[in-house]
Amino acid sequence: MSNNFNIHFGVGGNYYPQTEKKEEKSNNEQQAALEQNQKTQLPNNDVLDYMAAQNMDLIPQNTVKSVEVSKYVTPEEEARIAAEFGAKLDEAEHVSTAAQSEFPDLSNEAADAIAASIVFNA
Repeated sequence: MSNNFNIHFGVGGNYYPQTEKKEEKSNNEQQAALEQNQKTQLPNNDVLDYMAAQNMDLIPQNTVKSVEVSKYVTPEEEARIAAEFGAKLDEAEHVSTAAQSEFPDLSNEAADAIAASIVFNA
């Protein structure tokens, strides 16, 4: 049964044949893309070597910045801060040594990280 607007009414059958055709086409496109990806895959080592070589370009060359402390603090304050920081470094060295003696398998980096988190509350 149909009307003047070419709209079909009835029981059963496929009323949206274009949708199924699009899905079939979409599946075919996905399959073709999958096959193309499989053809162009490179060995893992080649990819990692390329990424490692490219990483060097991302590291900024001038990363060292200097600050003139005398613009911000007096010489007395600078001496006090340097003494306090020196004491903290000595304490961190002591904690790092204690951690390594307590845990012999602990690496130097791990011991230093533990010491920094304890002493500097990082």
